[in-house]
Amino acid sequence: MNTSSVAAAVEARVQEFVKRPRELLIDGKWRPAQSGRSFDVEDPATGRVLAHAASGEAADVDLAEAACA
Repeated sequence: MNTSSVAAAVEARVQEFVKRPRELLIDGKWRPAQSGRSFDVEDPATGRVLAHAASGEAADVDLAEAACA
């Protein structure tokens, strides 16, 4: 496999990874935010949106706190 083939394979895997919304890890499980809201994660160098992440709020904090009890 040549360098350009490797770069293309890595780029494809990265694109696959970033297109899925990132969830919150609470009690060992990945979950969307209770509100269903998310926010854009941007590359500070380019302003390009890299991913979407769950927007944890008070209800999510309560779930995480309860999981630790």
